[in-house]
Amino acid sequence: MNIQSREKVTLRTANQHDAQCVGDIAVAAWQRIFDRKPLASVSLANSFKELVGEELFQENWSNWQERKRKEVVGHLERSPETILIAEVEG
Repeated sequence: MNIQSREKVTLRTANQHDAQCVGDIAVAAWQRIFDRKPLASVSLANSFKELVGEELFQENWSNWQERKRKEVVGHLERSPETILIAEVEG
């Protein structure tokens, strides 16, 4: 969104109808972290795999997207009052 925009932004407390979108945003945000190449052009996920081995990696990090989605959506379901949703009019 353009900061100089005249669109009206409203903040509201999250509700159950926001769960899918909030989960999608969480996965998209963490995707950049897992794709990041901090050392010798190796992604963070591949660094974990090299560090802990294939078996432990598969158990703990291979399905990180679903785990992150469940973690964030679970938080929304338990404490929706702690999550704010920005809605843009215009």
